[in-house]
Amino acid sequence: PAVTPSTTTTSTPLSMDEDPDMNDKKCGVWGDETSMAKRVFKLEGAAATETGCKQACADDNTCIAMSGEFDAWCIGCNAPLDADHTGSIAFQKQANPAVTDDDVQTSPPATATSSLSPLT
Repeated sequence: PAVTPSTTTTSTPLSMDEDPDMNDKKCGVWGDETSMAKRVFKLEGAAATETGCKQACADDNTCIAMSGEFDAWCIGCNAPLDADHTGSIAFQKQANPAVTDDDVQTSPPATATSSLSPLT
């Protein structure tokens, strides 16, 4: 009987890529409730390292971007960065494509041949 190959998906981690076009931006305008609703987290002080902020966004399914002045503050956002804040550095969450078994190149199995003659 023929065997149908199965396809399995292996998820790869998300990445937080620097987004220089959005530097000097954050989400949420203080005092504007609708705008502030775009914030999904805020870290301050020693917790607001670049690594910690990027990880916080990567771990939050609703976070699509974040920006901050690291070691002072960072903010994760569920919408594009849209408020001016001079000096902030921006990052955007990128989903790395999944790798499937179909993407892996394999050679066909070798077939055994015999050069022996049958005994008579």
